[in-house]
Amino acid sequence: MGDGSMNTEVPISEDGVVYHLLARKEDIADNIILVGDPGRVPFVASFFDSGSIRYKGNNREIVTITGTYKGVPLTAMSTGMGTDNCEIVMTELHILKEFDPKSKTWGPRHPLNIIRCGTCGSPHDGMEAGTLVVTDLSVGLDNTGKFYNSESVEEKSPNGKLSTLPGIKELRTALSNSGLKNIGCYTSTAHPDIKNTMMSIGESRDRRVMLGHTASAPGFYACQGRRVGRLSGLEYPDLPAQLNRVRALNRPVMNLEMETSSICQISHILGYKAGTVCVVVASRASGKASLLPDDQKVPAMRDCVLLAMDTLAKLAVSSSKL
Repeated sequence: MGDGSMNTEVPISEDGVVYHLLARKEDIADNIILVGDPGRVPFVASFFDSGSIRYKGNNREIVTITGTYKGVPLTAMSTGMGTDNCEIVMTELHILKEFDPKSKTWGPRHPLNIIRCGTCGSPHDGMEAGTLVVTDLSVGLDNTGKFYNSESVEEKSPNGKLSTLPGIKELRTALSNSGLKNIGCYTSTAHPDIKNTMMSIGESRDRRVMLGHTASAPGFYACQGRRVGRLSGLEYPDLPAQLNRVRALNRPVMNLEMETSSICQISHILGYKAGTVCVVVASRASGKASLLPDDQKVPAMRDCVLLAMDTLAKLAVSSSKL
């Protein structure tokens, strides 16, 4: 393709610029913070080491800043909202790190550490707004993950066969016995190194940090059981209550958002270490409907981002000693 054209299956130019991220391999660190909101990327980068920013990129809803944190190379990147956007970002990270655009060949697996920092609602009774929820297992209410066949999810992942991992079978059984069974939910897991390190670091923080399962919806309103005006005829009007009853590993589905299922599933297939930590900004439990005010959300998000960044820094230092 010397004429400058780009393959539509693996859309990367001969000089290594991938289509949507509009970045090259060297622009992106191996430790990545993903956020949904493009405006949150500069907030994450504000915690980088002074003078360390070496790359800034901006294309559509994808904003990227790369620098260092505690001496560890780190990229902050926005995905935009939804699992479909996350599928694009995750796939293009795979292309950037493992595909040689000159020889048109795939190289060896390139390990990545990825943490999503976001906001969420909670269907769990008694959940306090401002709590940080670290994802254990993930539930996909969306259909993005259904386009990957069971062989790629179950048999070929460097992270192990999904169905044999702790809690997955129990979670699948609980979902199939729930009022959400007709959705055809798919399941995955955050990597144990990510979630365990976050929980270990979180124990010493002032803010409450809890481990629980995360459900990802394909939208914000009907897809999360919200009745709005004349859009009140819902297929699953009690969705938060149904999720609150789903249990695995003696833990409930603790939060509901729109990205984690895709990030966890694709990372599992590719053998990446990935996970999520979210600020609970709203209770979705019965009879409660209040949003966390901005003067409380901003410090909570700061704690969320620093927990994720400290986790990536610790994992990077640990792997360098191996």
